[in-house]
Formats: sequence, structure tokens, C-alpha cells
Amino acid sequence: MASEAAKLDSTGTEKSDAPKKKGKGKLIFIIVAVLVAGGGVGGWLAFKPKADAATAAAGDKPAAPHSAALYYKYDPAFVVNFGGEGSARYLQVMVEAMTRDAGMLELLKNNEPAVRNDLVMLFSSQDNATLLSA
Repeated sequence: MASEAAKLDSTGTEKSDAPKKKGKGKLIFIIVAVLVAGGGVGGWLAFKPKADAATAAAGDKPAAPHSAALYYKYDPAFVVNFGGEGSARYLQVMVEAMTRDAGMLELLKNNEPAVRNDLVMLFSSQDNATLLSA
């Protein structure tokens, strides 16, 4: 019975009948890691924004990252009335726009009437509860 419990080879060490797994777990882990990394890189390359093509199509040079801020103040202030619960409600708002591109500043100046109209429509469509909330 002792011979059945432990089988010894000619050197006196114990032999087992089950084959040893040498590196199969590591190999599978490495293959999965390479596939995941490759999928991530492929997804990034497929969906990254193409900023160079967009700026070339527009014909504009992108603004320098450290250029000075340019402000445009919409003067006079916006004064709008909006619907209230049985009483008149008024809102006065001072608005300034900031850009780092001189061309955009000119665009804001040239289109001020349209921008003012859209902002008046936006401000007047608000309700009292929304404006009083944080």
C-alpha cells in the first residue's frame, strides 16, 4: 500500500501522474493583454478628432495657446421681463464675451444684433424658480 500512495523514480523523488502546466496561464494572460492594448490603440486611432483637417478646411490658423484674453462687453445691459405668478418680473444682466482670437472678436462685433436678440430670447424664456435657484 505504501507503494501505491507515493511512486518513486530511480533517483528517489516522488513522481505524479498529472502533467505539469508550464506557463500556459502566463501565455494566455500575455495574449489577452496584447489584444486589449491593441484594441485600445485601434479605437483611439479610429475615433480621435481630426483637428488638422478641420482647421485646414476653415482656412483659419488656430489661436496661440498662450495669447492674451480679449473681452467684448455687450453694452447696454440686457433688461428683460418674464412670466411670473401674477406679478411682473424683470431681469437685468451684464454680459461680456471672452476670446483669445482677434478674428472671433471682430465676428462678435459684426454680429452683435443677432447675438443680443438670441440672448434676450434666452433670458426671457426663463422662469422665476430657475433664476432663483443655485
